[in-house]
Amino acid sequence: LRRVEDLEHSADFSLMQDVMHYMTNYPDGYHHPKEDLVFAALNVRCPEVRAVVTELRDGHASLATKGRTLFDTLSRVVDGALVERAQLVGDGKAYLEAQLNHMKVEDSMVFELANERLSHDDWLVIDGEIARMVDPMFGGKVQDEYRELFEHFMREVQLGT
Repeated sequence: LRRVEDLEHSADFSLMQDVMHYMTNYPDGYHHPKEDLVFAALNVRCPEVRAVVTELRDGHASLATKGRTLFDTLSRVVDGALVERAQLVGDGKAYLEAQLNHMKVEDSMVFELANERLSHDDWLVIDGEIARMVDPMFGGKVQDEYRELFEHFMREVQLGT
């Protein structure tokens, strides 16, 4: 076994770990539960999409598991543990593929339908059922634990313009 960083000198594993920390906390802890409420309301308003909605709700649990696995693998790399490259790449691909497939179904079918079929009152109930959580990085005030990651994104945006 060789250290992953010996194989990929340009990879910033600490940055990847920070990204996955954010992804396993905010989206998995707030965003996906809110989507689950949207899915439940869609089950009532549009029973014809029940199978897709069930698949998406199950997908949230799978994404959380895959995200934690990737975060744990990255944490081991950052801590200097010997990690096989194939494991890191496999964990990363599994997470990214699941995330992309999940978003594709949401975007192509479910969110448009939710906007069309859910009433204003449905949205008020959904918003009332979930505790209000401000995005810790993009919600107006960056929390200290995400400051370095946010500043990295801002530098990248400035370089890209």
